[in-house]
Amino acid sequence: TLNSEILLFAQNNKKFKSIINDKNTIVTIDGQWILFALKRKYGNISLVKNSGSDLIYSITDEVAKNNKKLLIIGSSENSNKKAVDKLKNITEYNNIFGYSPPFSNYPFSKEFNQKIQNIISKIKPDVIILAFGVPKQEFWAYENREFLKNIGVKYITCFGGAVDMVAGKVKRAPKILQKLGFEGIYRVILEPHRLKRFIKTLKIIVLKENLNHLKKIFLDLKIILKLKKAFQQRKN
Repeated sequence: TLNSEILLFAQNNKKFKSIINDKNTIVTIDGQWILFALKRKYGNISLVKNSGSDLIYSITDEVAKNNKKLLIIGSSENSNKKAVDKLKNITEYNNIFGYSPPFSNYPFSKEFNQKIQNIISKIKPDVIILAFGVPKQEFWAYENREFLKNIGVKYITCFGGAVDMVAGKVKRAPKILQKLGFEGIYRVILEPHRLKRFIKTLKIIVLKENLNHLKKIFLDLKIILKLKKAFQQRKN
């Protein structure tokens, strides 16, 4: 999910930029300033904002409806468990699993990575939600794509802080602040340590050509319908 901070990071990191531009990567708009910029640049095209903190519920709902397995990897042990329990309660579905490895810098050690792979091999999920944070989650997903494909994982999503929001550890901004583009300011008020990161994202307001490197944008995003269609096709 693309927000201002991730966009600016992609401008300065070729590896990350290549991942979000990969033909198999689905990029969603997660940030009001990104949406404002895209609407200004592509005024004749319909665009929508789809945050990870919204999509996590929709994807879980589709997983439950289609009797598939979901594995949430990352965030703290407490947040991971609370998020899994909450999603189970909401969907009344038990094939939702969680695993919270201890914090580690990236790249992970072979032993660390093997443990993650062992958990995935044991559960054999259809969908994985990664919450390692940017860019660790994207790097890990891309570098382990062959393993994930061979084990039968159909979709892997990188939602970062969405798991903490589901768990209630982080409170999301009120809807009106989200629409006005002040969600970042709200997060800084709640978490002052994010101030430095937030100041960097202000560049998005003044950069005129900051979107040129993106080769594709999802228009009228239908990611949930795509998941639903894919699951139904595999059922048949």
